[in-house]
Amino acid sequence: MRFPILTTIVIASLGWNHQACTKAEETNASEAETCGLYLAVSSTSTAEETNWGLYSGRDLAPRVSVGFPDVGINMINLRAHGVPTDAENDRNTLLSRTVDFLESFVWVPDPAGAKFEVQNGKIITAIAGAGVLGGFNVKLTNANWKHSAAYRRPRLEHENDVEKNHPGRGASTPFYNVMLESSTEISQGSEIFVDYGDNWEDEDKEHELTKDEYKKLDETVVKMVNFFEKHKEELDADSKQEIFQFLMQDVLSAAIGPDKAHKVGTLLPTVPDELPRVVEAGGSLAYSDPTIYRKLEWLDEHGRCMDNIKAGASNISYAGRGAMATRAIKQGSLVAPVPLIQVPDRAVFNMYNLQLSEDGETYIRTSDDIVGEQMIINYSFGHKDSSLVFVPAGAIVNLINHGDTPNAKMVWSTHPSHRKMWLNFKPETLLDDEQMYTGLLMEIVATRDIEPGEEILLDYGPEWKAAWDAHVESWKGRLAKGEISETRAPTAVDLNTKYSEQPYPSESEFAAPENVCLKASLSVEESDATGTLENPKTWATPDEFANLNPDTLVNMHVVESRKVEDEEDGDEPFRYVVKWANNNGELTFVKEVPHSAIAFVDMPGMSDAFTEGAFRHVIGIPDDIFPKAWRNRK
Repeated sequence: MRFPILTTIVIASLGWNHQACTKAEETNASEAETCGLYLAVSSTSTAEETNWGLYSGRDLAPRVSVGFPDVGINMINLRAHGVPTDAENDRNTLLSRTVDFLESFVWVPDPAGAKFEVQNGKIITAIAGAGVLGGFNVKLTNANWKHSAAYRRPRLEHENDVEKNHPGRGASTPFYNVMLESSTEISQGSEIFVDYGDNWEDEDKEHELTKDEYKKLDETVVKMVNFFEKHKEELDADSKQEIFQFLMQDVLSAAIGPDKAHKVGTLLPTVPDELPRVVEAGGSLAYSDPTIYRKLEWLDEHGRCMDNIKAGASNISYAGRGAMATRAIKQGSLVAPVPLIQVPDRAVFNMYNLQLSEDGETYIRTSDDIVGEQMIINYSFGHKDSSLVFVPAGAIVNLINHGDTPNAKMVWSTHPSHRKMWLNFKPETLLDDEQMYTGLLMEIVATRDIEPGEEILLDYGPEWKAAWDAHVESWKGRLAKGEISETRAPTAVDLNTKYSEQPYPSESEFAAPENVCLKASLSVEESDATGTLENPKTWATPDEFANLNPDTLVNMHVVESRKVEDEEDGDEPFRYVVKWANNNGELTFVKEVPHSAIAFVDMPGMSDAFTEGAFRHVIGIPDDIFPKAWRNRK
């Protein structure tokens, strides 16, 4: 039996209306009292490996922050520094394996605003929270990095001594306000999937549905459900099944091809009476993999809240930023969950003098003399009796400072996915094939009641405290001897803060310090303009939702600026004519460049991260919770 009207219905459906079936539960509680971001086992997990994921506790509109902005911690030429090439042995193999493992969790430096930190060499950037825990699924991508937030990050209000040197310079990352932003509507309970870029997409496009095709399929399902409901009195069970088979096989195959029609067949029920369950689940993807969407009751029971803290101005001298409570936290309650990235031998973070190899493609050590450590060691958890350290992956946890009167402590989680048997493993076995994932979960819990807005403080341990006190005294001594200057030049952050509400100066009005340069994200409209001062090219609005794209940032000079009238463009206080020179020195003038597309950037090797003699020390894991099996140092 064939029904011609059905062909019209289905093909019209597959002309497809770009509306997905979504289901979000309403919440009447204030956002301050309800969790907005959860850590839970990801839909990408397998029976062998636990992958942690992030789930939204609220409905999110497009282009809003997912969680709170975090920090980016750079590692420079990690493999060249951390892995000797002079011999093949078990230790060097482990160090190389460690770099591979770390690189599976890090990003290129662009999201943190750190693209220009070095002239040559390789930078990778650790971004806790979403940077490690955001899932990868091309069809479900719902978040992306907002580069402009990091490149135009503001200075904290309390930092009035910006031109003074102090012992904290270089001890903490200068890259903060690293923001993940929703790229589409995100319904409550949805897992967060981050745009990893084109290089990560390796699926067969001829056989896999695109994200838009999933949306179109969901609209088709709604129309099918409505049709069967409308004609339920006219159709017996056999007729319904025949119509359903006709829709699934003939019409879908003709509309999207047999391979993709087969894929749809694996996503949807085999009988028409089950179709309403697809709508109830939140769409075809949610129906086929229900772990992508979670109810709040499930997240409250099986997850851990990840937005109890956010970044703020620390009250600790020289600390800069700290972690502030977003809501009241009772004694013994969770402050933050901390998935741990295991590093069996902290020597991978040692730094040496390097030089380019003869082929100019890699860096090699010039000697085995250690000259420093990667900054990430300051954010890592460890113990004096062990080579093992952990890079924490919990959101905002990297901003929790040491305090002489702490209000929080580290404990091992009781979550069933915490691999507590690993506490009995030797450090070198924690990167065996069976352990190549983040299986350990620590938690920061309150040791007393904590008020909203109060800074979270840990006891970093006696070794850290002694090392810090010695560093402060050494710094004062070097300052007294004139070995270091009392002042420093303004950084890019200082200047971007200064010019956040006033026009960037022209070349004739301001000579930028040698440690910074002014860049603009330039893309131009196609036109007959010659690009001269008299006939400049016109700036083109990019496809991205931010005007500052690190891929198009170039050195330039402001020629002139004009104030934008409110009715013209309320979001842009100023627009500019700028000039830039290509590699041949040829000048191009561009007009209508918006204020938000311009930023000062630190010159390579000139940010606070390169402060000579900066403090380095691991954060101490309390002795009473550090396993005996990990104590491999005498």
